[in-house]
Amino acid sequence: ADIAMYYAKSQGKNTFSFFTSELQIEAAMQLQIESGLPRAITENELVLHYQPQVELDSGRVIGLEALVRWQHPHDGLLFPGKFIPQAEKTRLIDKLGEWVADRAAAQIEQWLLAGLNPPKVSINISPSQFLRGAALPMIERILDKYTIPPHLLAIELTESALMTDPKDVRRALEKFRDMGLEISIDDFGTGFSSLSSLRHYPINRLKVDQSFVRDLEYAPDACAITQAVVDLARYLGISSIAEGIESDRQL
Repeated sequence: ADIAMYYAKSQGKNTFSFFTSELQIEAAMQLQIESGLPRAITENELVLHYQPQVELDSGRVIGLEALVRWQHPHDGLLFPGKFIPQAEKTRLIDKLGEWVADRAAAQIEQWLLAGLNPPKVSINISPSQFLRGAALPMIERILDKYTIPPHLLAIELTESALMTDPKDVRRALEKFRDMGLEISIDDFGTGFSSLSSLRHYPINRLKVDQSFVRDLEYAPDACAITQAVVDLARYLGISSIAEGIESDRQL
C-alpha cells in the first residue's frame, strides 16, 4: 500500500494506484541504486563518455559533452536516466556532480600536458545544485585544483533552472561568465522560461532538445520549434546546437 501511495504521488497526486509486482520491482531497484551510488562514486565505478559537438559548416569538432555512465558490477553499463533522478532525491547529486566536474577537468589537463589542443568540454549542472548555490563553489574548487584555462570548461543548465527569481539567476550566471566559462541552456523548448528574461541572461548557446531533433524527419511541429529556437538564438547573437543528430535527414 505504501509503494502504491508513493507511486500515485509521483504521478502528480490527486489520483490513485493499485499495487502491482512491477511497482515492487521498481521500488527495489530504486533502493538498490540509492544504496549503491555512494559506493560507485568512491570506488570509481563511474565513467565519463564524451559526445562530440560538431560545427555543421566545417565538420570540425568544436566541443565535447561529458556524459556520466555507471559501470555497475552486476547490472552492466547504466545510463543516467537510471540513477540521476534518484541522486537528485537523495542529495547525492552534489557528490555526483563534483565527480563529473573533477574527472572532466582532469581529462582536459591530461590532454594539455600531452601537447594536444582540446576543444571545450561541457558538464551538466543539476538544477538543484544551481538553485541551492552549490554549483559555483564546486567550479571554483575544480579550477583551483587543475591547471586548465577556464574557457575550456562550459556548464550546461536545463531550462527549468531558469524558472526562479530572474535577478538571482542572472547574478549566478554572471559569476560563471566572469570566471570565463561558457553557459549553455540545455533541453531548450521543453520548459516554460520567460523569453523576456532570457534575453537578459549571459548565455552563450541554446541547445535544441533531442526529442525535437528525433522527430524532425516526420513531424512538422518539431521542425517549426527547432527553426524557432535556431532563429531565436541567431537574433540574440548566440549559437545553437542540436542534440543527438543520428541521420542525414536530421542533419
